[in-house]
Amino acid sequence: MVAMVGERKNISTLVVIMLCNFSAAMAFGLLQPVLSIRMEQAGQSSAMIGVVVSVWSLAIIVGGPLYPKIIYKFGVKPSLVSGLVLTGCLILLFSISNNPVIWMLFQFLLGLAFGHFWVVSEAWLNTVASDERRGLTTSLYIVSLALGGSVGPLLINFFGYQGFSPFILCSVILILGTAPVFFLENPPELDAEEPPRFRLIIAAFPMILILGLVAGFTDQAPAGLLPAYILKAGFNIDLVTTALFMVGLGRLLFIIPIGMLADYASPRIALILSSLLCISLVLVLPATLGHPLYLLAILFLLGALLDAFYALCLAVLGKRYRGAQLASANTVFVMLHSFGSFGGSFGLGLSMDAFGVSGYSIFIASIVVLIPAGYLLLRQH
Repeated sequence: MVAMVGERKNISTLVVIMLCNFSAAMAFGLLQPVLSIRMEQAGQSSAMIGVVVSVWSLAIIVGGPLYPKIIYKFGVKPSLVSGLVLTGCLILLFSISNNPVIWMLFQFLLGLAFGHFWVVSEAWLNTVASDERRGLTTSLYIVSLALGGSVGPLLINFFGYQGFSPFILCSVILILGTAPVFFLENPPELDAEEPPRFRLIIAAFPMILILGLVAGFTDQAPAGLLPAYILKAGFNIDLVTTALFMVGLGRLLFIIPIGMLADYASPRIALILSSLLCISLVLVLPATLGHPLYLLAILFLLGALLDAFYALCLAVLGKRYRGAQLASANTVFVMLHSFGSFGGSFGLGLSMDAFGVSGYSIFIASIVVLIPAGYLLLRQH
């Protein structure tokens, strides 16, 4: 009976954490397109738009060393709520100026606040998840983010992108997203000791460097530059929306089975198998030139695999660490992810400029191969 009560409590906690992240993904899914559209209409360069949209990733790298200390000092629940509420309040600043340089500063502040929420929510999720269902749990977490990120841009059709309304809406979504947290009991306590230093985390598990970077490189860049790849490959623009839809559909249908594979075997095995399959699929992509149906079939599977890296990496961390160690390890992972995400689009774009259409496959394969190579060379479990 006690076990059943504890399991129900864990499930309710996981649902609340995913709802918080769903609201965060929805808010950012609305905010970033609004900023991009406004800057495009104001005649800003693509380079400036790219910097403004992605500078929040750099803020997470800068603020990362502080996050475990804040979580350790104030506790898990206050840290989660404060991170989300502060992010919601900071979004309102965007309404007072249209200057992209000032927006860059606001994005940096936003990244500092949101990174705090990001770390604590994932650490709490991994603490509550059982080892038997960790892969499934992290997969459902990624699905909640994908759904929130898909709903956010649709709100532009109803509320527009001009004036104060989109920023107010983003703020309301984030702040209301904290409401369910107050109905939860206290989360598990962190370890009695201070959070370990990052260098100790990396020294004990150097594979975390590869996991964080690969998860970051594959998170945004492949989908972001997919329209450019399709047009460079000679397909018409009508195929772009269909391809993006197939990528999203693959994410929703296959990422959960991949998570269940991690529970059945292990996150490490699922990660290696997903890496090898991903490499095989991207290397076949150039052979689909002139064959749109084959292209769509491959993208359908790739959508799930590229998103699965993040979920499986989280599952690996959850099995290795507990308490304050988990908060520190998750911070290292998030910082590396942010670095990889910031450089991923730039690196993939350079590869496509240098090698043409094949550059898309070459770059993704050369990044993803680091996972099986890392496990083989570092001999870590």
